[in-house]
Amino acid sequence: MIIVQLLGGLGNQMFQYALGRHLAVLNSCELKLDIEGFAADPLREYHLNHFGLQQTFASSKEINILKYGHNNLPLVTATNFINRVSRRLTGEKLIKKHTYLIEKKIFTFCSEILKLSGNLYLEGYWQSENYFASIREILLEDFLMRTSSNATNSKFLEQIKESNSVSVHVRRGDYASDPQTSKLYACCTTDYYKAATEIINKRVKNARFFVFSDDPDWAESNLSFENQVVVRGNTADNGQEDLHLMQNCRHNIIANSSFSWWGAWLNQNPDKIVIAPKTWINLPDIDTRDATPKNWLRI
Repeated sequence: MIIVQLLGGLGNQMFQYALGRHLAVLNSCELKLDIEGFAADPLREYHLNHFGLQQTFASSKEINILKYGHNNLPLVTATNFINRVSRRLTGEKLIKKHTYLIEKKIFTFCSEILKLSGNLYLEGYWQSENYFASIREILLEDFLMRTSSNATNSKFLEQIKESNSVSVHVRRGDYASDPQTSKLYACCTTDYYKAATEIINKRVKNARFFVFSDDPDWAESNLSFENQVVVRGNTADNGQEDLHLMQNCRHNIIANSSFSWWGAWLNQNPDKIVIAPKTWINLPDIDTRDATPKNWLRI
């Protein structure tokens, strides 16, 4: 059995599911999802229910046995406390079972992960297509949206399919408002978007730019591409709608965001151009070369 911890927003959850799905395929075993963390997260909730994927949820007992080797609740509580203190002091959890696997380095593909077998509990972000590229067809099927779109989104989808559409994702939110987050993930600059659209216009005739943002007013005020449409009406609660629209665009300009990453990765246009920011995170010692597929253009 593979249990994968889900946390973060929709894009993060998709990365976590994708690795778990691949390991379950490789080991011909069941995949279960740990969504217990969302109960204590006021900002995030489980979002994969909008897709037609495997949704079997792990019990607390199953989670504890793979993480700690037992389901004794007082011991689990004590262990979690010790691990929190240990991780704060050393960066590592002191007490864990060999079946409890924690990602060691973000954005860096570890090939050894795909060689593992047996019961496993996975904790991490796993943000590299190298963890699941070989099951692309399975994931394209799993991530098909099963909830119906409203009239506004259906109209946007019609416009996207009838034009040389290019999605442009502008991620702001906590990147712009939270000082701690902005130290790690800076918002992409207007210069980045200008350079990206110039590249597209040189390669794509009559490109039409569909702008997606958690701050559409800022995007409309600060971006002024020719043939631009700012997509409005969707929020974090129905982010799958924006994702569905982005993946149906012919080309994609993404932010340093797992959300628009998936919009581009799910795009099935064989001739797609995907442009991504060269600077993904503001930590010079973090190698992000594995963060995007090799055929995407980083500028």
